[in-house]
Amino acid sequence: MKRDDKFDYEQFERECNKTLTVMAGLGIHDLADATWRDYYESGMSPRAAIECANDDAWDGDLNDILHG
Repeated sequence: MKRDDKFDYEQFERECNKTLTVMAGLGIHDLADATWRDYYESGMSPRAAIECANDDAWDGDLNDILHG
């Protein structure tokens, strides 16, 4: 999913953190490092970036939370 916004990188990262906190009760900095800059530069939405981080960096640990 592509973004339709004008986020700079810092705004994108904050939105990813906020979205994950609402969904899972923890933020992006509470988990293993993911390639947030790459996700941003690819034009991903925060939700899509979280999905990719779950697959790429977190070994699907949040599948139950993300996919209920």
